[in-house]
This record gives sequence, structure tokens and C-alpha cells, in this order.
Amino acid sequence: MSEYHTEGFVKTVSKDGEGVKFTIEAAAPYLFESKEKSADGSAKRKILLVADGESNVSIYSESIEFKMKDCEFAALLIAKANHMKVRFSVDEKVIEQTPLDVSKVEML
Repeated sequence: MSEYHTEGFVKTVSKDGEGVKFTIEAAAPYLFESKEKSADGSAKRKILLVADGESNVSIYSESIEFKMKDCEFAALLIAKANHMKVRFSVDEKVIEQTPLDVSKVEML
């Protein structure tokens, strides 16, 4: 089964009874501006999740939420505080669900 991945910086982190939820600020080349315009006239930003081998791509709004198990809470807080670039991987079977369930995190 293939995985999708994106890279960026942790933007927000929250913890609840279901685990850790967070948003990211995607890094180039995983961030782009679409031709769609927001209410204020600015371009909408999108995040790319690229499949292994770069054969397939999924596009999401910049505000898409990700989720993980509680045990990764401290790691995400450290990455956020230190503005560390992180690679997030998502299994192909959950690519259509939101928030996206992250299967692997790599600090770059």
C-alpha cells in the first residue's frame, strides 16, 4: 500500500480525548496558490500530498487538519517551537478522511 507525504512546519497543535490534532504551513514545493480567490480577493493556498514515486497527488485546503496519537504531542510542540521542517506521511487508505490520520513523522 502506498503512502502520501507532505513537508512543512507545525502551525497549530491541540490535544483532546481522541489524540493530537494539528495544522501545518506547507513548505515549497508542497504549497501552491490556486486560481480560486478568497472573499477578500487573495489567492487560496493549497497543500499537496504526493504519493510515493510521485505518481499521484491529492490537493487540500491550507487549513486541513491532521491527527496523531497522544504520544507524539511533545514532539510536535518541540517542532513548532523550533520551527523545524517536518515530513508527514499518510496511508493511502485514509487519504479521503478528514482530519488526515498521520502514520509517520520525520524531522528534517
